[in-house]
Amino acid sequence: MFQDLRVFYRNFCTDFRRKIVCLVLVSFFAGIFELIGIAAIIPLIGILADPSSGNFTFMAKFSGAINCDNTFFIFIISLCFVLGIFLMKNIYMIFHQYIIYRFSCSLKNKICLSFMQRLFNSHYNFFLGKNSESLINTIDNTTRYVIYPYLAYLEQAFTYLLITLLLGGFIAYNFFLPMIIICLLCIFIYYLQYKLIKNKISDINCHIIQMNTNNVSILQKSILAIKEIKIWQAEPFILKNFSLVSNKLNQLEQYGIFLQNFPSFVVESAIMISLCVFCLFMAYMQGINARLIENLGIITVVFFRLAPSLNRFWTAIGVVKAHKGSLKSLNNEYEELSCFQKTFISNTVGGSKKANTFNKAIRLKNVSFKYSSNKDFGLHDINLEIIKGEFVGVVGVSGSGKTTLIEIILGLLNADEGQYFIDDKPVKQWELERLYPLFGYVTQFPYLASDTIAHNIAFAESKIDYKRVGEVMNICLLKDFEPQQKLLEFGKTISGGQRQRIALARALYRNPKLLILDEATSSLDITTEKEISTIIDNLRNVMTIIAIAHRLSTLKTCDKIIYMDQGKIIDIGSLSYLKANYDKFAEMIQLSNVN
Repeated sequence: MFQDLRVFYRNFCTDFRRKIVCLVLVSFFAGIFELIGIAAIIPLIGILADPSSGNFTFMAKFSGAINCDNTFFIFIISLCFVLGIFLMKNIYMIFHQYIIYRFSCSLKNKICLSFMQRLFNSHYNFFLGKNSESLINTIDNTTRYVIYPYLAYLEQAFTYLLITLLLGGFIAYNFFLPMIIICLLCIFIYYLQYKLIKNKISDINCHIIQMNTNNVSILQKSILAIKEIKIWQAEPFILKNFSLVSNKLNQLEQYGIFLQNFPSFVVESAIMISLCVFCLFMAYMQGINARLIENLGIITVVFFRLAPSLNRFWTAIGVVKAHKGSLKSLNNEYEELSCFQKTFISNTVGGSKKANTFNKAIRLKNVSFKYSSNKDFGLHDINLEIIKGEFVGVVGVSGSGKTTLIEIILGLLNADEGQYFIDDKPVKQWELERLYPLFGYVTQFPYLASDTIAHNIAFAESKIDYKRVGEVMNICLLKDFEPQQKLLEFGKTISGGQRQRIALARALYRNPKLLILDEATSSLDITTEKEISTIIDNLRNVMTIIAIAHRLSTLKTCDKIIYMDQGKIIDIGSLSYLKANYDKFAEMIQLSNVN
């Protein structure tokens, strides 16, 4: 547990050192106030047990100072004093809780931001090996489990342990024997707990994390695949799976909560038994008199404050152990992200080296790429030149490496071998982000947010240029739409062609030098495909265009076509040249119905 805490502190808490020190001090004073609250009751008990206030130096001095020996009046003053102390203590404890929750919320916010920053700063190939529901579960559920149940209860455990030690020290100083009894009982109970539920709580929490991930997956599937679910009448199957996961999660949480709270009830029972035994022992040894009543009153008050403190300590320890798996999972995810970090280059640094122009050509020389060390090359020995102003098509069967080639050009993937040139200047892999302002990119299934068309076109722009939005909407034949028109998520209420035109308008919004279309027309009908093809043809003299397409009709007007197979460039040439020299290519043309 402490190793995981050290890793967590190193990853997330180095900026919170002062706050952690303040939190420890606040918790320490909470324990002091608890002890003062108990100590304030002692004179009151003494007066009730023996009306002679002379047994208490403070009360004797107070009586002399006000020249009053009226026991009832002294009792009222003592009662007001005790009440004042308790009110002050409770006000401080409210402040203490506020500090804890404020710290917890700040830390949770920092962790979420750290994860988001690391996610955005990770190489693209990190996301290729991750499911979205796993990432969502880590940022949302796991973080919540670590901050609120784990760290908040860890702080509570520290606070109540401190209170227990202070109260225990008070008893040990005044009544040594009951303290020995309590210590022996607590050691015995802790030993039983350690033996019986040592690993069970942690295992339960690991299963809860997995069940939460499954829950997120089912919910995501239910929303994103609702059309297929309705058509295939899969509602009973989805509901059955959700019910199974939900019931299993419910059972695990119930069992976990029971195990967390079970030791606290045993502790409280043990303390009460020890109190009763000690009362009998004192009555037998001293006889029933005023002194005995006074001592038993003090012991009872301390025990009744000690029992909840020790009880809460054990409860907090149980919760901490239960969510140990969450802390470990969060650390592991963060450490894994650390292996995929890349260096971002500020646009304001090294301005003379910034690749913000594209005047001649992009060239790949002997470029090879593997998705993992134990797989074959996704791309092998690619040599390619794309001259400014060209309309270049990329063709090949599924799995031939077309999208991988585009992702290398975009800088999303880093080549394992070879060089990347812009205008005959080599570009290092870590400098590829400087190319991003040059690119416009349209994918087969573009993401559209539940927002206005203007916000979807000016994607992630805080200040929208509505004049430019209007220009690209006209270029992309979106005259029937208004910039302020609201879309639903993924544009589910508009046609596929309209979604593609909005995505194309987004790609054109920032005036890119190079427009890349990755299967942007493959899911469209023939009429809509012709509309998009017309828009693309109108852009030919404005920018360089690279288009991947299964339908070769989209590429009829290309200046050249890159024909790929099994991660290699087979040849580059015109449509007629490739058709005449490669039977597979000719078959693809025939299937595409290209005249």
